[in-house]
Amino acid sequence: MDSSPNAADWLSAIGTISAAIIALGLALLGLWREHLSRAMKEAEAKREMARVYCWAERAEASEGHSLVFVKNETDYPVHGLVYQTTTDAALGWDRLGRSQGGTLSIPPRAVVTERLKFGVPAENVYVSMAFTDASGYAWTRHWNGQLTPGLVAPDDRIKPLHITDGQTAE
Repeated sequence: MDSSPNAADWLSAIGTISAAIIALGLALLGLWREHLSRAMKEAEAKREMARVYCWAERAEASEGHSLVFVKNETDYPVHGLVYQTTTDAALGWDRLGRSQGGTLSIPPRAVVTERLKFGVPAENVYVSMAFTDASGYAWTRHWNGQLTPGLVAPDDRIKPLHITDGQTAE
């Protein structure tokens, strides 16, 4: 009896190996599509959340005091928003305080204004914020205007960038 493989054995082996390669390829294709879909959703969410921002301005009626503005230009509400202010106060980078009313919820296409308790000119005040979008994703807007996914704790080692008129933060 001849124990060498015949044509049927070879075809069976080739078929099995081909099926395994095709299954692996389809699995990798599925993973790639899932990764691409997630990346596209995150990019779209970041484009949308880039329209939520904050800044400080001098209050007209209050000598030396500043107002913090938080603007939501999206079609969706943002929740759990907290902002933090700091000042360059002789380049010592002192923290001024946090959201005075706790966390804020801002409806679509709205602006929230809060008066700072401290007598600091607006040009010396920097604002950062963290919030959750309508889908439940967390975001952080840093002192320099950069938007990053996730909640990032303020870091005293990161100094704010002063942005003058006509410059962009990103």
